[in-house]
Amino acid sequence: MTAMATSRMERQIAEIGVPEVPEFLEQIVDSGGHLWACRMSVDMMHLDEDDLYEAVEGIISGSDFIDKTDGAQLLFI
Repeated sequence: MTAMATSRMERQIAEIGVPEVPEFLEQIVDSGGHLWACRMSVDMMHLDEDDLYEAVEGIISGSDFIDKTDGAQLLFI
């Protein structure tokens, strides 16, 4: 069931012209955006920086995110 749902979602995303995740992340970075990983999510999934997309600048907490983005325009994914 999960595979079928994933396949359907991928097809729907392609139909509306949204790039796949790696391409989308590359577009964000190329446009001057910054990428950070959520500390709680990383901890829950037992990941470290080596497991993340290469352009991720670090693993930060929610309060770190608020401090870093004070007054910024945000795109939360």
